[in-house]
Formats: sequence, structure tokens, C-alpha cells
Amino acid sequence: MTGIAQSNKEAFLQAAKLIQHGKFAEALPICEALQAKGLRNPDVCHLLSLAYRGTGNRAAAHSFAKEALEYAPANAGILNTFGLICTENGEWETAIKALGRAIELEPHMSAAHANLGHALVRSGRLTEAENVYRHTLSLNASQVDALVNLAMLLRESGRLHDFPIDINDESLPRSSEVMMVRGMIAFEAGNFCEAKQAFLTAIDLSPRSGPLHSFLGLSLARLGETKEAISSYRRAIELDPHAPEPLINIADALKYSNLDGAEAAIRSALVLNDSDANAHDILGFIMFMRGCDAESITEFDRALELDRDLTRAAFHKAGASFQLGNFDAGWTSYLLRYGSSGLEGSPLGPSVSGPPNKLPDSERVAVWTDQGLGDEILQLGLIRNLYHRNPEIAVITSDRLVPLVQRSMPHATVLSSNNDMETLTSLARAETQVPALSLGQWLRTSWSDFPPHTGYLSADPALRERTVSRYRTTLPAKPLVGISWKSTNQTFGAEKSIELSDLLAVFEDLDCTWINLQYGDTSGEIESLPKSKRDVIFTDSEIDPLIDLDGQAAQIAALDLVITISNTTAHLAGSMGTPVFTLVPRRGPGWLWYWFADRSDSPWYPSMKIFRQSPDGTWSKPLAAAAAAAHLFLVETHRVTTN
Repeated sequence: MTGIAQSNKEAFLQAAKLIQHGKFAEALPICEALQAKGLRNPDVCHLLSLAYRGTGNRAAAHSFAKEALEYAPANAGILNTFGLICTENGEWETAIKALGRAIELEPHMSAAHANLGHALVRSGRLTEAENVYRHTLSLNASQVDALVNLAMLLRESGRLHDFPIDINDESLPRSSEVMMVRGMIAFEAGNFCEAKQAFLTAIDLSPRSGPLHSFLGLSLARLGETKEAISSYRRAIELDPHAPEPLINIADALKYSNLDGAEAAIRSALVLNDSDANAHDILGFIMFMRGCDAESITEFDRALELDRDLTRAAFHKAGASFQLGNFDAGWTSYLLRYGSSGLEGSPLGPSVSGPPNKLPDSERVAVWTDQGLGDEILQLGLIRNLYHRNPEIAVITSDRLVPLVQRSMPHATVLSSNNDMETLTSLARAETQVPALSLGQWLRTSWSDFPPHTGYLSADPALRERTVSRYRTTLPAKPLVGISWKSTNQTFGAEKSIELSDLLAVFEDLDCTWINLQYGDTSGEIESLPKSKRDVIFTDSEIDPLIDLDGQAAQIAALDLVITISNTTAHLAGSMGTPVFTLVPRRGPGWLWYWFADRSDSPWYPSMKIFRQSPDGTWSKPLAAAAAAAHLFLVETHRVTTN
């Protein structure tokens, strides 16, 4: 309070205390009264800059902070305030310079370090900002601004697991900010219940924080509490109508179940911020779900223009491109899932080079499958095409598929992906490596590139004959029709599945013996059926598809027809050339790009017919169509009659 008469000290201290407690509007007239008395020293000017900043007058705040510096150019506190105001005004380089000078004067001033981090973030120097925030927390682990902003930076890059302090340390203040970061870290780790509780605690401490309600909504959504999640997002919007994120979250929550509501929310978000890559990706996905593939690609391109590392948008664009028959664009986008190296997720790691820039049909190459078991079976069709050109390949695939693949490609080296990287590298003896789906860019560039085949995976012939013989001697002399009705996919299994009772009700007039192909324990479902339906289903106790996929392959090869939902059974039957009717969900949860759109056949599997779920999400029409087709198929192939 240099230069302030004793009679004015009380007013000065009162204004300073009000500012400290965030009561800027009450402090401002006291500061202005001091100024009117001719007190324009650094302390009063500094106080005025803080009061004007707190009441939203940035121009006046900047002017008084600058004047305070003219009086006291080596005052670290004033330099810190000036740097903060310059950051808010977009004068980032000036801010960085002022804050750097404040830190030179007071190296342990954690607030100046945190504000320097903010200025670096605003200027796009994110790596420097991260380092500054980390240093700030090493000086003061309770520096809330640094704590929150570092968490936000790490969240953007999916690295919250790398947070430098233990956020559960009891010595940290029990503030809403600390609880928010605790929730964010738990959320990224997949501990959604823990995240939910942390965000609820934070909201108790700061009930009018829009971001907290939005974060709570994300946790609720992951816990399947969609209705409650949307309520949280709407509360966030009430508290901060100009924040696009809760609108984006609403659209994300509704993108499968309510396309109109999702589109309205995402377009409102884009009005607030047209430069949000995630929002354009979600809008593109909504258009994709509507079947507007060309329009969706425009949005995916905009998302990738804004964030070239948003691989989710590239994957979505691939799906839309494939539906339009634009395979070149589809593969270019799809293969971004394997990262800039093209080998992300490789079981061989970086020790083997690749992927090549042309079809590897001469050198010693290792090809690996990935994703779910059904996807791997589909990918083996591409590998089989490569094998015809280059039989000395190494194939790395799921352990359960190894016997089938080795039988089907006898000259290849077939290895289980369960092996460790060193073992696989040694046994593969490869000059280069490639993920199986990368072969699509050379082998599937148009519809005409899908080759006709009668099966590219071969069941064990002796095991098939034993299965046929056993069924002939123990079952009625009727066509054998395999049936599978359920997906165990944790995310979308319910949308792909059909109740067994509903399935059998439609097919009850089919003169056949049903062979249970469903993996997992189905005894409860079958026992709950009426005896008349239960008695026509045969479950082969000698075959467990979860353990013995080779046994199920022989079983499927022994059947006349398979009727299944979109699961591994569909892929296995199609890959062996067994006639298969596949019930595919509509565009939405559970639908996969490789079933394409509006086709009644599968270019991957010539023996397959596809029956698509109705747009309203019901199965009655495709089931009726499949039943009629099954009757016709059995009449034509077995000359059976209907009951």
C-alpha cells in the first residue's frame, strides 16, 4: 500500500478482501473512490485492474494493469495479472513474455506458472503448456487451475493415466475441481461407477457448474442410464447455454435411438462452434444412419480437416464409402485404424517391417487377423486369395481358428496369436507384415473383385463324416437346419439377437430337425419352450463351439441349411460354403459395414442370403421372408412338403 495515506488504508484493505472473495462488483466503487482521490499508484491501479476484470470490463482491466506496470515494472504480482488479462484478450505472446518475467522474479509463484500454461494453450503450444502445468503441480499440488487444465490436456490425448500426482491423495483439498479431475481419471480408466460418484460429489460442492453435469452425464451414459444422462446434459445446457459439449453429448446418446433429436442437438452445437471435429463426425454418423452416405462423407471430411488424427471419423467415412461402392476411398480411410505406421495392434510389433506399398505376392510375408472372431473369419477370405498367389505366407490368427486355417492353407505357416511376440517373429520368418484387411486395397477394389467360391475354409472331412453318420442314426430322416439366435457382444448383442421362442414360432411349419448351433449355455432357454418345440431341437453334447471351433465347423458342414443372426456362426457357415440365411440388423447398433446396405446377398459369402431387420427395429417381416425362403429351399433341395 505504498503511497496510500493512513485514512485510505482501511478502504484499500476492504476492497482487496472483497476481490479475494470474488465480490468484484462490490469492490469496484471502493477502488474508483480511491482513484478519484488521486491515488494512482501501482497498488491501486492493480486493484482496479482486478476489479474491472472481475466485472467483465477487459479493456479497463488491461489499461490499469499496464499503468500499474509503468509504476512497478518488476512487481511479479502485477506482471501475473497483466499476463492473465492479455491471455484473455488474445495477446498471447505479450502474456507469455509478462508471465515469464514474473516467474524470473518469483520462481516459486505457482499462479504465474499456471497462467503461463493457459497462455501457451491459447497460443497452440500444447506440449510446452503440459510441461509448465506439470512443473506448477510439482511446486504446488493444490494449484487448482494447473490441476484442471493439465487434466483437460491429457484427456484430449487419452493420457489421463499419465497424470503426475495421485488425485486420491487425502492431502489435496476436497474441492469440486479436485473431485472433477478424480472423476475424469476414473472415467478414462473405465471405472464408471467411481467416476459417477466423484462427479456427484463435485456437483454437491459446485451445483451450478455446467461441465460437472456434462461429465456426470457421460458416466451415466456408460453405465446404461441413458435417460438420466440426458437429464444431466440438459441441466448443463441450462447452466451454460453457450457450451456446445453437452449438446454434442446429447446427440451422441441419441444417435441410434432418436435420429431427429440427435440431429437437432448436433446442429445446435455446430451453431455454437462450427470448428468442433467431434460434432461434425457425429452429424456425419447421423446422416450415415439415415442412409445419406454422400452427405455423411461431407461431414466426415470436415471432421478430418479439423482434426486429422480423429481416426473414428476416418473409420465412419470408410463405412459410408463402402456403401457407395467407392472401395478405393473406403480402404484409404479404413486402414487409418492401424495408425501412421499401418501396424498398430500388430502381434509381431515393429521388429518386422511393413506394411508394403503393393500386394506382397512374392516376398515372405506375415498376415495377421484382428477384431472379433467373425471378423477374422471374413478376413481369412482375403488371406486365402493371397495364398493362391503366394502359398509361403505366415498367417497369425486366433488360436481357435488355427486348425481350420492350416487345413485350408496347407503350405502356409499358421500361428496362434496367443504366442508371445518373440516366438511369433521367430516362427513367421517374415520379410514384411500386413494386417489382413490391408489386402482389401489390392484385392477388393470393386464389386467384381469379390470372387465366387464354394468355401475357403475346410472342415475336417473325417470329423464331418462321423457327425453325418451320427446324425443319420440318431435323428429323424429330415433335413438338418442349424439355428443360432443370440450374440454375446456386450455392447450391441441385444440389438443383434432374437428370442428363440419368436424365431421358432415363425418357422414352426418347417419340416426339419433343428440343430442347436448357439454357443454358450442355452439349456434354460430351451427348457422354457413348450414341449412340442423343445423336442425338435437337438443339442449335440459332443460339440462345444466356445472350445472346439473345428468341431462346430464339421457340424455346420454336415447340415443342409443354417439360419442365424449376425454372429460368428454366420461367418463360419459362409466361409465354408454352407447355405446360410443371416438375419442382419438395420443400420444402427449391431449393424456392420461389411453387410453393406439393401443387398439380399453377401459378396463375401456366395452361399449366404441376407434378411434385414425392418427400419422400425422389428423382426417380424424378415423372419417371415426367411421362413418362406427356407420352405422353398428345402422343397427344391430335398423335395420335402410343409406340414
